[in-house]
Amino acid sequence: MMEERLPAVSEQTGSLCCTLLDRRSSVPLCGARITCIGSDHRVLRFDADRFGRFTTTVPQGVYDLVISARGYLSLLVRGVGV
Repeated sequence: MMEERLPAVSEQTGSLCCTLLDRRSSVPLCGARITCIGSDHRVLRFDADRFGRFTTTVPQGVYDLVISARGYLSLLVRGVGV
């Protein structure tokens, strides 16, 4: 599932890409949900593929990421620059 607003023509964009793996077993977290919260309170949501990867284009800025997957505690990563 992807929820995203297309950037305005004047907005510059950057890429956000990640591979999500279990810390102990290195098994990919397929279907993990990544919620990006921008400094302007914009919220974007993405799902990882079956290899635990996701790549997307987002407006440049600083984001807090909340990563959640079934059976795991959610992880908050603050201040990710794009």
